[in-house]
Amino acid sequence: MTLEELLTADEGRVLAGADLQPAPDPAEVAAAARGAAWRFVHLDTSTAGDKATALGLAQAAFGLPEWFGRNWDALADALSDVTDDGGVLVLWSGVVPLRSADPATAAALLDVLTDRAADRDPRGGGPFCVVVT
Repeated sequence: MTLEELLTADEGRVLAGADLQPAPDPAEVAAAARGAAWRFVHLDTSTAGDKATALGLAQAAFGLPEWFGRNWDALADALSDVTDDGGVLVLWSGVVPLRSADPATAAALLDVLTDRAADRDPRGGGPFCVVVT
C-alpha cells in the first residue's frame, strides 16, 4: 500500500511500516498527511521503558489534557476524542525499544490503538490510521 492509498482510505487501520511502500520517513508522512487535510501525530516511544513513560509520551503526542488519567482505559477514552474531518494518521515509532523493555506495555498500547482504528467516530470524523515503525 502506498501512503497516498492510505490517505484516501475511508476506514481506519493499523499497518506495519513495512506495509507502506516506500518505507515511511516521518517528515514525508507528516507532509503527506497535512497535504491531504489529515491530522498527523508522531508517537515516538523509543525512550519509554515502562507504562508510565509510554502513557506520558502518548499524552504529549496526542495533546491530551493535564487531567488525563494515565491508564489504558483513560487513553482509550481520550483517543475517542482525537478526530479530524479528513482523518488522523499516527506514525508510531520506537516500538522495538519499548517492546524490548516492557512487552506488556507495547502490547497494551497496540491494542488501544488498534481498537481506536477499528472504531468509526460517531460524530462523523474521518478514519484513524496507525503506521507502526
